[in-house]
Amino acid sequence: MTTHTTLLDLIALPHRVSQITDETIERALVGTAAAGITPRQLALLDAIDRIARSEDGAPSQTDLVAATGVDRSTLADVVRRLLKFGLVQRRRTKEDARCYAVRLTDQGRVVLAAARDRAPAIVALLKTRVAGLDALAVLEPVGDEIVRTAAASRQPLAGKHSKKGDRHVTA
Repeated sequence: MTTHTTLLDLIALPHRVSQITDETIERALVGTAAAGITPRQLALLDAIDRIARSEDGAPSQTDLVAATGVDRSTLADVVRRLLKFGLVQRRRTKEDARCYAVRLTDQGRVVLAAARDRAPAIVALLKTRVAGLDALAVLEPVGDEIVRTAAASRQPLAGKHSKKGDRHVTA
């Protein structure tokens, strides 16, 4: 049986890998202090910790946007949730009263440590689960189709005469 791979399959692959990653992380953290914390929340806790250690201070939410690539409104929402869970503290900065500096609480450090302790197990599980996707089986046919389509689009149309100065690139 031949599987027909489409451009949609190629587009869906990273999304599916992301879903598998989130599911794997959440399952691996069951029974730890980090249980119930989403991967995005953990990524933010990790960024707060890394920036605080490298810069000897609490990062601003603007620093966190730059470090994580998460947009401002989403980051602010995640920070509010982490505040609610008691994992971070947020205070206005002395330099700019419009900005918030974010710090891990003791509980936030415990949660982050629990997640970091499980990292090797998470990586091992991910390798197993993502290998089942057989990404190359999806990518190769789509890549071949893209190359064929691109080559065909460079061919001059039959019956059309080129104007002076027009150039047609052929494969």
